[in-house]
Amino acid sequence: MISGDGKAVKGVVGAGFYAPHCRNLNSSSYGLSIAGMRGASEGGPYGDQPITELKYERAAQAAADVVAAYDLAVTPRTVLCHQEVTYVYGPEATPPGPESLRQRGKWDISELPWERKAGVVRPKEAIWSGFRDKVSWYLREYHGR
Repeated sequence: MISGDGKAVKGVVGAGFYAPHCRNLNSSSYGLSIAGMRGASEGGPYGDQPITELKYERAAQAAADVVAAYDLAVTPRTVLCHQEVTYVYGPEATPPGPESLRQRGKWDISELPWERKAGVVRPKEAIWSGFRDKVSWYLREYHGR
């Protein structure tokens, strides 16, 4: 998890507890969380602890670490955001996947609050692709891949 101050912290789940991350896609995925959605609404306002550039950078670094540890390629099927699951694996995918993979109310990271504040509005697909580009950069710089 990327905390409010941008530090990576390991989540702790007690024995016998389950910590789901994405709707119906938890048993075969690795989830990274960013403290930034409390009180946030798609399109704004972005709550009292919005996702910041620092949190975004730290999430990209953490994702690069996971990709390196598991020797994965950075693709839309391996590095994706909550809302993107619906478009890659779920009912909006081509061919359409199961409705059970629609990520209800999970729109992060499909908007970047600091960009919106500056009047920049990019399509969610560009934000998703941009995150993967950032992960790829960290992978090259810090893991030599």
